[in-house]
Amino acid sequence: MKIQFGLLLSLMVLLTACSQGFDNSIPEGIIAPEQMKPILLDIHLADAIGDNAGEKGKDASATAKQYNKAVFAKHKIKPEQFYQSMRFYETHPAVMDKMYEELMVEMSKTNAKVKAGK
Repeated sequence: MKIQFGLLLSLMVLLTACSQGFDNSIPEGIIAPEQMKPILLDIHLADAIGDNAGEKGKDASATAKQYNKAVFAKHKIKPEQFYQSMRFYETHPAVMDKMYEELMVEMSKTNAKVKAGK
């Protein structure tokens, strides 16, 4: 009986500890995942444009920074808010992974539409 109680108690502690690791609540000041996805898409596009500019002999870093500023303005966010949100999502990989999975689906659909229009 004591062994069963000990096992049950251990299981409850383990489940409680694991569930705390999956807290998906978004703190105040952090950009919500639904808002973050289009921002991430635009940031990745800005980085790709910057990389492409670097291949053409331009300063890739300066170009990317310029486009990133435009992304922040478009989405009406401050760079600090974006980077703070990224740090939050980096420490919550399950949320980050889900966000990127959904973003990849959206990007694939957009890519298919673009290819169909050619």
